[in-house]
Amino acid sequence: WCGPCQHEMPAFQAAFDRYGDEVQFLMVNMTGMNGESRETAMRLIEAEDYSFPVFFDQNGSAARAYGVSSIPQTWFVDADGNVAGRAMGALDEARLDQGIALITQ
Repeated sequence: WCGPCQHEMPAFQAAFDRYGDEVQFLMVNMTGMNGESRETAMRLIEAEDYSFPVFFDQNGSAARAYGVSSIPQTWFVDADGNVAGRAMGALDEARLDQGIALITQ
């Protein structure tokens, strides 16, 4: 249901394809917001042939843990588990690549 989320997903798929094993992508669906269900989210993921991993925050625990009150949000976490950056709102490929550069240098 989230238009900005859907808008940025092709950029994430392109980055996922480009970076391979160098970067781990963990997409989190805020299941339950505005009637979203795991099933409706999976229909979109399958229809668009997205292959990045998607996890489902069905009880809001991930949103609470990371202080997410609006979506989309992107967190850039380095290999040591440190948050190197965070972006609010939909990302295009250029902004996504800038964030990925923070954790791959």
